Amino acid sequence: RVKAESGGTLYVCAPGGEPVETEYVKDGSYLSFPMENGGSFIYYGRSERHKDMRVRIALFACAAAAVLILIRFRVKRKSS
Repeated sequence: RVKAESGGTLYVCAPGGEPVETEYVKDGSYLSFPMENGGSFIYYGRSERHKDMRVRIALFACAAAAVLILIRFRVKRKSS
């Protein structure tokens, strides 16, 4: 079991073996899949979520800048 978003591709590697694409089952916030002891796995998630996060960060930065500008103008008016 590993905590990850579903919708990606999962590869499981046996010790000393090559990665093999493996199916998984979504179990709450976790992905459940078979794997040998000492094995490893590779999970490639979708990149759409990263693009969405960049947009959110940019919107938050613009909103924060607007608030700071408004605060600065109000402080200037009070001191004048």
